[in-house]
Amino acid sequence: MKRYVRIIGVSSFACALALATVALVGCGSSTPKGGTLEGVTWVLTSYSVDGAMKTPPADAYADATFAAGKVSGRVVNSYTGPYDATDKGGLKIGPLASTMMAGPPELMAVETAFFANMQKAASYFGDDTKLTIYDSDGKTLLEFAKSTATITGRDWVVTGYNTGTQAVTGVLEGATLTARFGDDGRLAGNGGVNTYSADYTTTPEGTITIGPIISTQMAGPQELMDQETQYLAALASAKTYSLHGKILEFRTADDAIAVTMSE
Repeated sequence: MKRYVRIIGVSSFACALALATVALVGCGSSTPKGGTLEGVTWVLTSYSVDGAMKTPPADAYADATFAAGKVSGRVVNSYTGPYDATDKGGLKIGPLASTMMAGPPELMAVETAFFANMQKAASYFGDDTKLTIYDSDGKTLLEFAKSTATITGRDWVVTGYNTGTQAVTGVLEGATLTARFGDDGRLAGNGGVNTYSADYTTTPEGTITIGPIISTQMAGPQELMDQETQYLAALASAKTYSLHGKILEFRTADDAIAVTMSE
């Protein structure tokens, strides 16, 4: 928002001097740039469409995490790409690459606008709660709020897991695999046949260590036992995690998907 201060009886030279020495006050104004960008999961709160800012639909979700020259996140699809940021608030993003899943038209429209705006980025301003991205004319493209969501205290249902051959498969029909991460550093869940538990630790940078995993020793149909064995091995292989609203994703040290869950 522009702020104007009326200066009476001041020469044009003095006004120019005031502009050079006082930010946001005097004969003109400017938008602050720079600040917090990295190490935060930013959740989309509004986005530009044809120059007008819109609020995402209630069932839409989009986020962005900037770290070590790579931005990643999820809308309908997961995406990633390079970015270059300067201390003075300059920002260049892209090109972005994403998965190719389809979704409802209204959500795909949000994703299309989100990706387009990200790749028009020219500058940013971030603080402890909010991130704004601007185009080369200083117009707002995207606004984000800092995510405060955590993986703890929520009931997660497994939607996919790595079979150990670098292939991710869905859960067998009729089977339910679960996980719950406690505030006390304990993980517990059901592997489809047996219950299991383990210690876990996380870091603010998104790394995670799980294990050793201990489970009960009940027997079940062979296909369920095989699934349980593969799932628990995949869970133990997780080295990083990312939370996107109601979707939780774990990846291995090689950045392959280990396990995916939803709330």
